[in-house]
Amino acid sequence: MKNGLLIVADRRLPASWEKALALEEAARREGRSAVLRDAAELEIPLDFIGHVGEAPFREAYLHILRSIYAVLGRFYEMAEIVAVPPLPDPVRHALSDVEGLRFRVEEAAPAAPAAEAAEPPAAFSSALVVAQDVMPHSTKTSEAILRACRALGLPAVARDGSILRLMADIESQFVADPEAAWAEARERVRGLYGATVREHARPGGPGAAVLALDLNWFFDEALFLDDPAVSRIYSFWFDDPKAWCAYPNTCFPGALDRFQAALRHPKVLHCCYGQGQREELHALGITGTRLSYLAAAPEYLRHRAAPEVTARASFIGNPGLRIPPTPQILALLERGAELPEIREEARRAAMAHAMVYLHKPLAKEPAVRALLAQALVMRAAEPYVSATALLVRAGRDYPGALEAINEAGEILNAAMFVKMTNQFDRPALVHRLWKAGLLDVYSAQGEWEKYGVKSAPDIPFPQLPAAYQRHACHLNGYNSLRDATANEKLFEIAACGRVSVNLLSPDVRHCYADGEVACARSLEEAEAQVRRFLSDPGEALEWGDRARRRTARQHLWTHRLRDLFAQEAGGR
Repeated sequence: MKNGLLIVADRRLPASWEKALALEEAARREGRSAVLRDAAELEIPLDFIGHVGEAPFREAYLHILRSIYAVLGRFYEMAEIVAVPPLPDPVRHALSDVEGLRFRVEEAAPAAPAAEAAEPPAAFSSALVVAQDVMPHSTKTSEAILRACRALGLPAVARDGSILRLMADIESQFVADPEAAWAEARERVRGLYGATVREHARPGGPGAAVLALDLNWFFDEALFLDDPAVSRIYSFWFDDPKAWCAYPNTCFPGALDRFQAALRHPKVLHCCYGQGQREELHALGITGTRLSYLAAAPEYLRHRAAPEVTARASFIGNPGLRIPPTPQILALLERGAELPEIREEARRAAMAHAMVYLHKPLAKEPAVRALLAQALVMRAAEPYVSATALLVRAGRDYPGALEAINEAGEILNAAMFVKMTNQFDRPALVHRLWKAGLLDVYSAQGEWEKYGVKSAPDIPFPQLPAAYQRHACHLNGYNSLRDATANEKLFEIAACGRVSVNLLSPDVRHCYADGEVACARSLEEAEAQVRRFLSDPGEALEWGDRARRRTARQHLWTHRLRDLFAQEAGGR
């Protein structure tokens, strides 16, 4: 049932913001999803629009605003948008017209005397969590990080950077000479975000922390990096570096000039959820890294459904890399081939793609073909060694080829082709168990059709814990592009007291022991493990209970942040 809330209020007005916080807290106590966003942030594009005077730009922005919140409404099962006035008229009208969401106004009561605030961690005065609401999966984790900051006594607020980024995407269509307008917009953003990080600052005390998935924190050449009120930027790598470093989604014109330097800025700590991911950043010359696995939100622990479960295992998710399978791959899946044979065919397909895409370095240095062939063979044999590390290793035999790839700026694309060796590992797991009648698959419409797998509709975020608990056993598979296998689902399934079956990897085994989560060395072994758990749900639930207790001790977002903040305090 849809009962979640999207709450919008102006953080600059204490009475409005306190009312919004109270609405958010009340909704969460009732088990409802709630996302709170600052209306002041939504005004910045309106000021920009007023400066350039372009009606099409205004309509484009308001359409984007409505679209983002409509998507959030679907993923979070929101019933309504609650606005706490005052709001700018264009924003209010846009919010009142979001498809699928009711709109109501909740007047703010006079501000009550401020309660005594908890002492924040010694490392920081406050936290700013930068979300990306246009990507709801990212927002889910950003909200978990926000709540973990508050649980640790750190005053924290979330901001949606997607609006600012999308401004840059549409300005080229409507603004002939944007320099003056962007200069004004840039100052407004700095002022708004700067006021947020200074709100809890104390003379001589620690500064604020900025936390964001991937590079969502990077907007312009001065924001955060050059602000003395920001002590540390935590960049939690959720996606693969190519998604950002090859096509940086920067906001303001001129930001790209400092992009490479920003990644290496001493204020930035890149938190990697897999050793291979960390090796990839190191190969790119980014040394400010730390291995910091993903985690579960505490509310997953609180879902304790009765142990009646369905007769099949479950997989919730998409196939991963969305390059369609070749007919040869489909034939291998249909006859139940094992991973080495599937990876061999994937390697051939990846090599064919690479030879077309990397034509420039190949034309300069024909040995590029041999280097890639060697790296792809090594990846099939060592699937959990980072793709960039394998390219560097192969480059010892073909130094000219590696130099040609680097000079062409194609190292991340070359790494992607190496990772494609494993791109069918997840689909192979799902296909085998689904074909055997052992698996229910839940995904967005059409995602699995190309594999001949029929899936049920994707599961909204608020329903995930209950969905996990309907099954004694879950299949879990990594996305090969990430070079990291301990995905968020691993911890969420465990927090709900259920067992997951994974391909054996160092990252997964670093987090959970045998008897907590199951790991298989082959598709045949994975199928045998699933059959075992389905035939004995009591054993599956025993494994799940042990995994749940491990998660409660070590693998919540509060654990991750506490460890990071303790390191910061210790460094001082």
